[in-house]
Amino acid sequence: MRQFRQGDILIEEVAEIPSGAIQERMHHGDVLLAMGEATGHAHVLRQRHGVTTFTAEGQRYLDLRVAALLTHEEHASVLIPAGRYVIIRQREYAPSNPYYIAD
Repeated sequence: MRQFRQGDILIEEVAEIPSGAIQERMHHGDVLLAMGEATGHAHVLRQRHGVTTFTAEGQRYLDLRVAALLTHEEHASVLIPAGRYVIIRQREYAPSNPYYIAD
């Protein structure tokens, strides 16, 4: 399975999106994957058409029917090929309180 990383976001290919996943409502424009808490910068897919996002049990998924460019103000852009993916937000380990990394 293919993996793509940009900062605190890991996009990992999956065989299929869970059957109970709920399709997220799409807005006009780019697809926001994550907003940075520290800087306000965002991980954004710059391809609107051919992109569908889903949520299942608190986890987000992507169905890309076309390649999409993942951008962020502080990281190199990453071209994500067509496929199905899970979006994983990296967390730092703290024994008593794991937390999301501020990007």
